[in-house]
Amino acid sequence: MPPVEADLRCNDAGATTADWNGVYSQVWGCLPFELGTGTLTLTAKDAVTVTVNDEDPPGSGNGDLYDVTVVGSSPRSLRGFFFAGPIGFRYREDFNWTLSPDKKRFFQTSRYVYQDGPNVGKGGNCFALASKQ
Repeated sequence: MPPVEADLRCNDAGATTADWNGVYSQVWGCLPFELGTGTLTLTAKDAVTVTVNDEDPPGSGNGDLYDVTVVGSSPRSLRGFFFAGPIGFRYREDFNWTLSPDKKRFFQTSRYVYQDGPNVGKGGNCFALASKQ
């Protein structure tokens, strides 16, 4: 996907990173074909940062912590990345999240690229929908 620049301030008067606070059930899918679920706990850290506890698989108690940041001037849009996968198949996934106006769900677009092993430099695109529990 080509880089895009957009002003996302429409309809976000009074929006803050605290709007993201909560536990979300996420359903995701990627190409090449893969799909799964996750549980994400989001907590506002400050005016531009949200901390994510990404539990995968849900209920496992295995959570990865990472921070995401506001895109531009809109707290309804966040950007971040994480590293995952076993040695030899580690990948970096960069993503963008957009929070719905009712603050009950967010949509994700992302791209992952393998960092080591036989697939280094290869990757794919993912999409997800997360709903607040």
